[in-house]
Parts: sequence; structure tokens; C-alpha cells
Amino acid sequence: MDRRSIETLIRIFEAKKDAELMALAGIAARRSAIEARQAALDVAVSDALSIVMQTADAGALSAFARFGRLAGQRRTLLEHEAREAEAEWQAQRDRARAAFGRSSALARLDDLAQNKAYRVRAIRDRGGER
Repeated sequence: MDRRSIETLIRIFEAKKDAELMALAGIAARRSAIEARQAALDVAVSDALSIVMQTADAGALSAFARFGRLAGQRRTLLEHEAREAEAEWQAQRDRARAAFGRSSALARLDDLAQNKAYRVRAIRDRGGER
């Protein structure tokens, strides 16, 4: 394989590595957004409970009960989204790790090939002496 082909492969592998890392960052941002929505839901439930505890109004208790059911359903959906995002993140992390490994391995092989070519030229320039 000639030098130009190796350099092209290195650029392709670097681009693939960068794309995989960007995808990983995107999924991590999605996970963070889900966690933020879960935290906001918990705060809303806590705030609503505090308000209901300060009143003896039956309508407020009934509204809180309905809100509690809605919040529970929303929490279930968010937990499902969080599990999916976690699975996606783990799979993407593995793809990014593999892309990083390929890129690093090819770069290392290229370095070794360049060093060997340099040593061969040096030996040749010295007239075959080692």
C-alpha cells in the first residue's frame, strides 16, 4: 500500500472516529435532558404535595390525586426513555471505542512504516552498514 493510500485511510478513520464521538455526545445530551425532565417532574410533584398539605380542600386533594397519576405515568415513560437512551449510549460508546482503536492502530502502523523506511534509507545512505 502506498503512502497516499495510507494517508487517505488515516483521514477516513479520523473522520469516522470524530463522527462516532459526536454521535456519542449527542446521545449523552439526550440522556441529560431526560434526567432533567425527571428531576423537574419530581420537583413539580413535591411542590404540589406541599401546597396540598397546606389546605384541607377536598378539590385540591382530588386534583393532586389526578396529578399524581399523571406524574406516575409520565415517570414511567421517562424511565423507559432513559433505559433506551442508556442502551443507545452504551452501543455508541462501543462504536466510538472501536473507531478510536482503528484510527490509533492505523496511525501507529503508519508511524512504524515511516520509521522503518527512514532506517532503510539511512542504511542505504551509509553504504549498507548497520
